[in-house]
Amino acid sequence: MQQMEQNRGIIIYVKQDLNCKQVFLNNSFMEYVLLEIQTDLNKVMQVATIYRSPNSSFENSLNMCSLIDHICSRSVISTSLTLIGIYGTQ
Repeated sequence: MQQMEQNRGIIIYVKQDLNCKQVFLNNSFMEYVLLEIQTDLNKVMQVATIYRSPNSSFENSLNMCSLIDHICSRSVISTSLTLIGIYGTQ
């Protein structure tokens, strides 16, 4: 998984017998993990975990929104999407 500054990070546990891969997107927002999990019905389930610090800059918030847009635009009819996140505010 992605290494975060200041020893922070995100982890998603996936059952070992699931067909799963991590997806990396070209985006400035770095505090996320995006997984694609193949289901029994030959469909793909996307799971994204996103963390936004309460001390985040306005620019970083815009980058997070761009990331979410990018993830959503990747979804197709055969894909389900779950977004999990902590979107801190002050």
